[in-house]
Amino acid sequence: MPDHPGFDILSLKSNHRQRCIEVKGRVSAGEVEVTDNEWARACNLRQDYWLYLAYRCGTSTPQLVRVQDPFGSLLARSFSRTRTVERTIRSTVESSGVRIGHAQIMEVGEI
Repeated sequence: MPDHPGFDILSLKSNHRQRCIEVKGRVSAGEVEVTDNEWARACNLRQDYWLYLAYRCGTSTPQLVRVQDPFGSLLARSFSRTRTVERTIRSTVESSGVRIGHAQIMEVGEI
């Protein structure tokens, strides 16, 4: 698998179908950010691409929501941002992708 396949987990089913799973976690409800690379893979893989969202991470009542074909079933708003990262060398990191609202995920997803 390439270094940046656009998903976190590749699951192979007994019927030889693949499930490409991108996992996102949040402490509370709210928008979820998906990178351009992840969104492009969701577009290309459609029914084989799943978005797994873990809400209330770190609590005694976490909730997992699964969305098959997020590109085809969710509306998304694009974003881009630049931030400065300071480690041993100060550098600027640019990121872009899409944001998906919590209410929409709860409406479309499987709990």
